Amino acid sequence: MKKYLLAFILMGLGINISYSQNFGSSTPEDFLKMGRYLSKGSGQWMAPNPNFDPNNPRSHESLGLWFDFKLNEKMIELSIVMYIRDTAHIISSGMWIWHPGEQRIKYYDIKIGGTFMDGETYFTEENIFVTRSFTYTPNGKIHFALGDNVMLSEDEHETTSNIYENANWREQASYVWKRVAEKEGYSAVKNY
Repeated sequence: MKKYLLAFILMGLGINISYSQNFGSSTPEDFLKMGRYLSKGSGQWMAPNPNFDPNNPRSHESLGLWFDFKLNEKMIELSIVMYIRDTAHIISSGMWIWHPGEQRIKYYDIKIGGTFMDGETYFTEENIFVTRSFTYTPNGKIHFALGDNVMLSEDEHETTSNIYENANWREQASYVWKRVAEKEGYSAVKNY
């Protein structure tokens, strides 16, 4: 048991060291740029689900990201949705803030199953921002994750999520999102 506890502590120290390294820009101007870009127009983005199964009534045709820049541009609110037929099912809620004490962009997210993310966001290039976070699952597991976001154009961006497992990065998913009109792809909203 002591051997596993020591391995977990050492792994945690390694993750904390890489987590605390500053690898990009995190300024109030970066926060404003990100918030204005994501929430422009409807603030809604859609990407097809590559694993959609039309024979499964619970399979979602596409995913959505809904952004709202709130409180005089002090908070970017995010809802992640699954589009199942004409209903948008909200499966996750999160937010970014400019943290004045830490002087960085902070990110928090909670999913319907109880998984919680706590992270921070940096710009690595003019059109690329990365969110690195710790993900805490209800069963007690902790993962280190990276989300790369590339602003391809005014109405298209790409996200790639990666998780750190067994001393290696593993890609979880990659999507190209298109900005859509308000209520495009659904007629009702359901909160789980």
